[in-house]
Amino acid sequence: ESVQKLITLYFEQLTRGCGHENCTNYDCANGKSKRMEPSQAAAIALLLAAKGTSKLCKRSALPESQLKTDGSITNFWTKWSSLLQRSVCKNTVNTSLSAKHTSDQLTRYDSDGRPEACPFSNLDDALHWIPGRDDLCVPSIPLTASVKPARDPSSPKLLICHDMMGGYQKDRFVQGHSLFEDYYFYHWALIEGFIYFSHQFLSIPPPGWINAAHRNGKVALGTMITEWKDGATLCAELLSSKESVVQLAQQMVTMALYYHFDGWLVNIENHINSALMDNLFTFLSLLTTGMHNALPWSKVIWYDSVTVDGNLKWQNALNKMNQPFFELCDGIFLNYLWKVPLLYATATFAGHRRGDVYVGIDVFGRKCYGDGGYNTNKALAVIKQASLSAAVFAPGWVYETQPKTQFFHNQDKFWLLLEPYCPVGEPHALPMVSSFSRGCGEMMFVDGVLVHLGHWSNLSAQDLQPSFFSTMLRNDVKCGVHLESCSVDNSVAYYGGSSLRISGKLMTLKSNLPASLRLFRTEIDSTPLLVSYSVLKDDYHSSVSHFLQLQCTGNVLLLDPYDHCTGTYRRQSVGS
Repeated sequence: ESVQKLITLYFEQLTRGCGHENCTNYDCANGKSKRMEPSQAAAIALLLAAKGTSKLCKRSALPESQLKTDGSITNFWTKWSSLLQRSVCKNTVNTSLSAKHTSDQLTRYDSDGRPEACPFSNLDDALHWIPGRDDLCVPSIPLTASVKPARDPSSPKLLICHDMMGGYQKDRFVQGHSLFEDYYFYHWALIEGFIYFSHQFLSIPPPGWINAAHRNGKVALGTMITEWKDGATLCAELLSSKESVVQLAQQMVTMALYYHFDGWLVNIENHINSALMDNLFTFLSLLTTGMHNALPWSKVIWYDSVTVDGNLKWQNALNKMNQPFFELCDGIFLNYLWKVPLLYATATFAGHRRGDVYVGIDVFGRKCYGDGGYNTNKALAVIKQASLSAAVFAPGWVYETQPKTQFFHNQDKFWLLLEPYCPVGEPHALPMVSSFSRGCGEMMFVDGVLVHLGHWSNLSAQDLQPSFFSTMLRNDVKCGVHLESCSVDNSVAYYGGSSLRISGKLMTLKSNLPASLRLFRTEIDSTPLLVSYSVLKDDYHSSVSHFLQLQCTGNVLLLDPYDHCTGTYRRQSVGS
């Protein structure tokens, strides 16, 4: 209760204001700093309360009128209370946290003044990090109700683990960059979630990746990794006491809350003294529990590496040597040197949780089944036959090893080979909006108007992507139009940098039966439903009309484009 009172007290002080008229800024400086959300204020309040300090500088967050209806402190305390109560050393939570680095934790900029996302390279920086000073790196797209649990929790799923060139390449630039050439992922409908990976201690996904994943209804995870000699030293320091274990678990939960991502991959690839293993189990328990309390949909996944006795020995399967880690987390990411018999042994061992076993596939083909590359589908096929989930490691292989001028062609080739083995996602929340931008372009459009001529790249500007790829086109021999392709056109867009170009030919057969192009498979339970769409008028083929068809239980409304001659829409209601 005393901790809760302190948090409430400090939260109220944080949101009281600095005295400047209409000022709602953090660390005011006469209103020139960034706005702080209630959740950020609550996170800082928690840390200050645990430290027992009252040095708040001049901080403010929201007007009192908004604070009264926000209820953020109640929500924040609910999220954290279970974690605090479960802590082995709850009476000393963060008491050893010093005031180090509390004034200079600002957004990092490169030599050209561009804000950039960055990882945490050591334990000290992670333990002394304080939220609220890096707002430019906070994503703007929340993960909302568009995330829907699998109908069958044991059903196979697919993760991708983005390990490319050490991480934090051009994607680290928060506001994007002016080069069209880069790695892009847009087959979101085929995966469950995205893991950002680097070889730094704590990898926070850059905001562009988080925004793109969330807009497509997918979770984005960060990575904790320790490896080799330096990793063993870091692990020994971390696991040396219950206090440091609790502090780091809390910090990692707070990082996920502040930077709006959805969990962690934990990868310990170094030997651990067996006497410290209990603290490792405590850490995993606190991290998983804390993430679930803060974000119910979150995931903590263990990488198949160190065993229960502290030895670094990859199992390439789920067995008694790594089962305790699996039981403390939401899933396990198996090392990629497995053999087919191990898959079936793993499925049997996992039982009803077989869908939580993510079998690793290295796209670089380092001694893995199928040799990776464009044969990655062979590994995915046998994994699916064993009713296990999969994790595709380093899909950036397409960009790193193949001609960059043919990236989009090669990216489509790679994922079309995997598509038959991937469950298709089903967006089910409104509003649902897409201009089909991939987050890059040779020019920029807003509401159909060209506003910028020149290359650009920003994953935060990527739209909701289609659900279908190889099965997108549906032709019938009785149709009056034969569809030949649906491609991304970078020469024109309604919003962003690209649009869908549908190509085909008119048939000699006189028929009003339409050919269809499948875009999204959804599961939206909402009525009434308003749908609008834009089509670039083609004066040459004026006899070709476009309409949107919705298939559902009950009636379907077909809406033709706006007729500028009559000033009306042509509507037709038909059965499903």
